[in-house]
Amino acid sequence: DSALKRAVRKGVPSDLRCEAWFACSGARELKKMGPMDSYYEKLLVMKVDQKVVDQIELDLARTFPANEKYERGEGGQRGNDVLRRMLYAYARHNRKTGYCQGMNYIAAFLWLVMGDEEKAFWTFTALLDVVLPSDVHARDIKGTISQYKILHKLLQSNVPKVARHLKELDVDLVMIASKWLLCLFVESFPATTAARVLDCLTYEGEKVWFRVAIAMMKMYERDILECDSL
Repeated sequence: DSALKRAVRKGVPSDLRCEAWFACSGARELKKMGPMDSYYEKLLVMKVDQKVVDQIELDLARTFPANEKYERGEGGQRGNDVLRRMLYAYARHNRKTGYCQGMNYIAAFLWLVMGDEEKAFWTFTALLDVVLPSDVHARDIKGTISQYKILHKLLQSNVPKVARHLKELDVDLVMIASKWLLCLFVESFPATTAARVLDCLTYEGEKVWFRVAIAMMKMYERDILECDSL
């Protein structure tokens, strides 16, 4: 629906984002198709691989430490507990992928905006398993490399001067775009901008990621071309 698409692109009202993201991402349908009732609650009591636990615990302290919901100490206790549960649950749900750095920022941002832990979990799961190619966060990084190859071709077509300059500087796109992809821009952009990106990403799909990445390259084209190194 073109009218709805235009409305989404203008920005979903903040008080509607929880339900909008939950529905538009496919999370609501994903939850309905879950293998059992109270699936999220059951995931929370399942065992998690110790290596996954160690990595998640390490990353909790790095996730939006300046935000009062996730700060160190008592103030951020609830937020960190919610984030821990969401990441543990996903690692149990998708054992093949488990956990990858970057997931922590996506999950944390979703809960900050949505405020509903279970809906945030299902939206997180939908983004990783449905909206994005399911191997983007895979341990063998093949999916990640595939996305960078597509981005590189788009860069050559849309911002050719930047593509040539990066090649001359021997700069791999991974150096620039890894946080954009693995964190879906939420760690790189101001919260209001990141939320607008997720408005469109949940509704229109992964092509939005490429559009935003190319838009960033165009926006900073002059700065990039003036750089002798990156």
